[in-house]
Amino acid sequence: MENQEAVNTPPALPQENKTGSCKLPGFVMGFVIADLVFCFVRIFIALLSIVGMVGISRTSPIFYSGMFEILFNSMIVIFGLSGNILILCKKPLGVKLAYINIMATIGGMLVGIWQVLSMFDTGDKAKFIGAIIGLLMMVMARSVILGFYWNAISKAKAFFAKCADTNPV
Repeated sequence: MENQEAVNTPPALPQENKTGSCKLPGFVMGFVIADLVFCFVRIFIALLSIVGMVGISRTSPIFYSGMFEILFNSMIVIFGLSGNILILCKKPLGVKLAYINIMATIGGMLVGIWQVLSMFDTGDKAKFIGAIIGLLMMVMARSVILGFYWNAISKAKAFFAKCADTNPV
């Protein structure tokens, strides 16, 4: 009978430790830390984008999209790093910054699509098809990761709401 009661008891979220303070769910911590790593990698990508823009002619089809690439990369670095660090420090402002990071990532994906489509004319079909396949793989991979990150940030938002209700500061 005792085992049946334990089975019917739903798990509590957020978890509370022995001191009574709220603890971030493991899924949230895992994806926030993973995104911190992605943001640090993005620092180097943003710097390479800036260096690459120096050598591109203003008449190049990717010159103007390159400016947007630098903008979105910078936004991902700034809002991603600050939002993720604030979430790990249990500051609710981090969720808002993380949502801006998500929007910047979507913007960066759209710029990537723009760049690939503007670089290839339809004259060489083999190269164009290869570029489209690579583009689709990039969009799918980044979309899956972004979906998991969105889920983690949504759980963090719920965590902060629940933690504020059960543990007012």
